[in-house]
Amino acid sequence: MGLIADYLAGHLSPTVLAAFERHLGHCHDCTAFLNTYKKTIEATQSFLKIQSPIWPKPQGLSPEGRHSS
Repeated sequence: MGLIADYLAGHLSPTVLAAFERHLGHCHDCTAFLNTYKKTIEATQSFLKIQSPIWPKPQGLSPEGRHSS
């Protein structure tokens, strides 16, 4: 997966990039894997952008109200 991650990040040398893209042009399995990998990254990024927490923040609580034993 290092090659795919480097490809998506734009870190491949021109020679390796050309060979990789040439391979993708002929290998449907690798193209499908790459597309699934991209969709997984996009879904993860979307999930991490969720602004609201799963549970609402309890009202009326503050750190000052805590008591230590």
